[in-house]
Amino acid sequence: MKQLFSKFVLVAVTAFFLGCEGPEGPTGPAGPQGPQGTAGPAGQVGAPGTANVLFSPWVPISKKQLSQDYWNKADNMASFALSGDAMTKILTQNHLDKGVVLVYNRLTGGKTRLFPLPQTFMLAEGNMMMYNFDVEPGKVNVFIQFSKAIDPTKIFTEDEDYRVVLIPGGTLFRMSGEIDLKNYEAVKKAFNLPD
Repeated sequence: MKQLFSKFVLVAVTAFFLGCEGPEGPTGPAGPQGPQGTAGPAGQVGAPGTANVLFSPWVPISKKQLSQDYWNKADNMASFALSGDAMTKILTQNHLDKGVVLVYNRLTGGKTRLFPLPQTFMLAEGNMMMYNFDVEPGKVNVFIQFSKAIDPTKIFTEDEDYRVVLIPGGTLFRMSGEIDLKNYEAVKKAFNLPD
């Protein structure tokens, strides 16, 4: 009977504790991390991008514009602005504050020789021809100045094209290797720019 009483007490105490409800205790510590799962299938190769580099189309400037329309005899220079929708989109104040603006020039007929601006050329009789630019939101101002008086119709004998390339802040630091920013072909290749 003593054994029966002990079993009865054990069942009663167990039922008492199982029937009790109280506040939930604190969450226990996390268990150890499980093993690494198998790698999934490789994704498709994406199309080449431009590393967020922005660029304008080639903007043509005619020899007539350079030698007549944009020519300022008093300052011995031609000056003009590259502006419009393409420039407004890429030349924002934020981009100018944080990025790098590059300008390239080429003769319209000869698309193999490209020049970064600024650029200086020595002409006959010690005269210098200096290409330069400045930038403001929405436009690039290009200046072609001479150290001595010239006849612009004899200097500007071919049409020229200009392209603006904007490299947003941080992009250059993400690129591997060196990029010669004065070499348009190197910039074109590095950032996958179209012709």
